[in-house]
Amino acid sequence: MPFPSKSIFIPLTLCLALLSMLWASPALLKLLLSYTKPLTSSFARRSSAAFATATAAVAMSTSTPTNGKPPVYFISHGGPPTMFETDSKPYKMWQKLGREIEALEPKPAAIVIVSAHWESGSNEILVNTEPQTSLVYDFYGFPPEYYKQTFTAPGSLPLAMKIIGLLGKSGIWARGQKRGLDHGVWVPFKVMFNGSTDIPIVQVSLPSTRTAAEDTAKLGRALAPLRNDNILLIGGGQSVHNLRAYFMSNSSNLPSASSSTSAFLRAIPPALNSTEGADGVVALTQRPDYKFAHPTAEHFLPLVFAAGVAEATGAKGKVVWQDPGEGEGLAWGHYRWKG
Repeated sequence: MPFPSKSIFIPLTLCLALLSMLWASPALLKLLLSYTKPLTSSFARRSSAAFATATAAVAMSTSTPTNGKPPVYFISHGGPPTMFETDSKPYKMWQKLGREIEALEPKPAAIVIVSAHWESGSNEILVNTEPQTSLVYDFYGFPPEYYKQTFTAPGSLPLAMKIIGLLGKSGIWARGQKRGLDHGVWVPFKVMFNGSTDIPIVQVSLPSTRTAAEDTAKLGRALAPLRNDNILLIGGGQSVHNLRAYFMSNSSNLPSASSSTSAFLRAIPPALNSTEGADGVVALTQRPDYKFAHPTAEHFLPLVFAAGVAEATGAKGKVVWQDPGEGEGLAWGHYRWKG
């Protein structure tokens, strides 16, 4: 089912205009604060703190990179065990990517990420509105220490509201929801940022994977203007994600994992700079080996999201790292778009 038409967003016009004013003017937020009478209840203290945090986040968002827009990334997020595999290539590549992001000048004002592990389940997009991100331990059957791991980062309610406004302008129904970061975000970020970061993170859901990949490209195009605010946009999934092949690679009923995985992996780099933009990445779904590489779409769609962002801003893609792994249906790739 495609996204609803723009006509349903007419009643939201005044609200979106007000939110845009607050986003664009930290001074206006401060003025509102100056008229707030001191209150002593714990609720009032929390509200004042949230307002102060929001003001700071809005002010920070106005920083524009002196050397152009920040990059757009797609990262392979792997599984929970990877955060303990310190000698593995994926672990070391996460570390390298984290150092690259931390070295960006100026420092990113925020990170907006779409992960394979948050689908809206409907024809709307959900946006995390948590002021301080929590974690979702959305995996099962692992040792107890896996569920004690931490990663800390602030959220940003003003940015979440801006995202909802941008999506509305593009005819995409969206609403806020308080939800923790799933393992598709916090597992790689824990390694990339050594356990914590002060860069605000706002996670945005995928549309329902029952809808066409074109809807995810549309999502990326709609959020592309955030790059003008020095905001880093990231898609988190997996270049090849076939867990059945990964766990049952010795079965005679499966096609050759090595050949199918490698063939699909080789097809990704040319698509990053397709003359058709994000549609060139969407076209990978028509390949005969796509259903082997991605029996379900959720780990592929974040790549489409990133390509949609890149298309809308004219960024050029490059392979940072690719690895077919053990040739068993689980392959890795990090991609970067600049410009």
